[in-house]
Amino acid sequence: MNKLIKILLFIIFINVGLSQNNSPRKINNVNLIGVESFDKKQISNTLRIHQAGFLKKMDFDRRLIKLDAINIKTFYVSEGFLGVIVKDSVTITKDFVDVYFIISEGKQYFIRSVTITGNKSFSQSTISKILGLKLHKAYNPVKTNSNYNLLEDHYRKIGKLFATINISDAIMDSADINILISEGSDVYINNTYLTGLGIIDTLIIQRELLFNKGDKYNQSDIHNSQRQLLQTGIFSVANITPVKLAKSDSLVNLLVELRPFKQHEWLSEGGYYPIEYYEGTEPVPGAGVLTEWRNRSLIHSGTSLSLKLSGQTLISNNTLNPKLRFDISLANPWLYKFRIPTRTQIYLESFKDYISLGAPYVTRYGIELINTYFLDQIERRSYIETRLYLDRFSRKDYLQPDTTLLLNSMNGSESSRKINVEKHSFEINLRVDKSDNILYPTNGFVYLGQLNRTGGILGGNRDFFKLDFGIRGYQPIYKDIILAGRIQYGMIIGWNADYHDYLYDKFYLGGSNSLRGWDMLRYRTDSNNLPVGDIIRILNNWEIRFPLFWILGGEIFVDGGHIYDSYENISLSDISWDSGFGMTLATPLGPVRLDVAHPIEKNTGWQVQLGVQYIF
Repeated sequence: MNKLIKILLFIIFINVGLSQNNSPRKINNVNLIGVESFDKKQISNTLRIHQAGFLKKMDFDRRLIKLDAINIKTFYVSEGFLGVIVKDSVTITKDFVDVYFIISEGKQYFIRSVTITGNKSFSQSTISKILGLKLHKAYNPVKTNSNYNLLEDHYRKIGKLFATINISDAIMDSADINILISEGSDVYINNTYLTGLGIIDTLIIQRELLFNKGDKYNQSDIHNSQRQLLQTGIFSVANITPVKLAKSDSLVNLLVELRPFKQHEWLSEGGYYPIEYYEGTEPVPGAGVLTEWRNRSLIHSGTSLSLKLSGQTLISNNTLNPKLRFDISLANPWLYKFRIPTRTQIYLESFKDYISLGAPYVTRYGIELINTYFLDQIERRSYIETRLYLDRFSRKDYLQPDTTLLLNSMNGSESSRKINVEKHSFEINLRVDKSDNILYPTNGFVYLGQLNRTGGILGGNRDFFKLDFGIRGYQPIYKDIILAGRIQYGMIIGWNADYHDYLYDKFYLGGSNSLRGWDMLRYRTDSNNLPVGDIIRILNNWEIRFPLFWILGGEIFVDGGHIYDSYENISLSDISWDSGFGMTLATPLGPVRLDVAHPIEKNTGWQVQLGVQYIF
């Protein structure tokens, strides 16, 4: 018996090994037979399989072919071909497979009539529009069924929680649609019950609820209350369920089911991502690691406490430029009686000022008060943010840019001095995001604006206004090929020529996030090849982004920009341009870019730029 088992295991082992050695067959051609009413490209765009191309050959998978047959049928049904028949078959020749979809389209049905009865709260035209029903247009039962829940939501928003909707059709030469609606009574909220609170104060939950006892039931208020509960950062689950009273058809109790996060938590993360190394410049790519201890509900309240320790480094000119930062922050979604997320943060950081002579270490510390009002409460991508920060900056600076003095300072000679800068600022940031995706935008616009007032009644030893405005746009030009553009204009008013720009408040260009044909921040340099900034900046970037294969994409681009020392000297003819190309690797956190660019006017060679996320 044991010998028989060993023989069977041996046979199984051999078969598995042989199957592993056989390379999978590749799809050669995908053929659509019987397509008469549509362009074959329309049908091909619904398929998950594709035929062999120059750089891409897809493995044969019979399950995907069956799914694509269903996709083709769904497409036809959505266009009114209710009796369509789709069959699939394959022919196998050596290592390749030819796939065939045989389509019998049948008759296309159009809507002849729509009859709605029982509706009182909404007009017939409104209901037809919600369900996607239009006379003399192709009947699309797929869309009608998918929009059924939308019509239910419309009734629930006006208190008709128990409304019933029945949709039927009669198919003859055309489609006659019948909709029977029973709206029922208006429903009101009786009592609200909370479960799963643990040790959290009930007042924290109650102030997030947008309804009270006696209010008419409104589905929007329910969803928004759930969203606000989750946005407190205390709960991982927040469900609100209506429960009908046994002896009433117009009253419901609401059950709020909560599941808190672990109150005390250690978090850590690391990687290569955009780093705000200098307060006044665009984020630049760098490597970093972060460790955080978080108390999600300080003293069982709605205030969270966070302690963060982060280490970051930039790699430039073949040197490592480290930065160490420690933060203590308190955050609360409410500011007094208004729901405006507010964070107070105390920070201390030390970093190597790599773009100054001698690369001294800098100590910076201060306090920030940040308020954020979200213009879009659901996706929270559009907002107005205000920041008040009191910042102190100190470092050892050399008296003269002279090599001898630099060497003496390293030997302990008195050739250096302590520099202290106090910067007290109030800043307003506006972002209006109308794009379709925050990481991989393909359509829409993003509008950006910043107003910074430093000094004045706030004090400190810096006094100026800084304004920065920009617009970003995305437009498909052919299938998955996207044209993307960005235009930015910034200016500083009241900058004193005696200020040394220790905090890099001026505008700088160069690097993976601005002009890619120049090294980081080195579009303009002094005699020591150190970055030079100015008070006015014009920048525009244009890209064509396209997929290649797998998770790889490509881009070709042109960047243009210039910085000016006065308004009188602004001239568009002074703008410098670079051009280049790049590859992107898609990740869940956004694309990783490898760009290669060179200035158009000057033959200074190619710059290789590594970036995280799209340049805009």
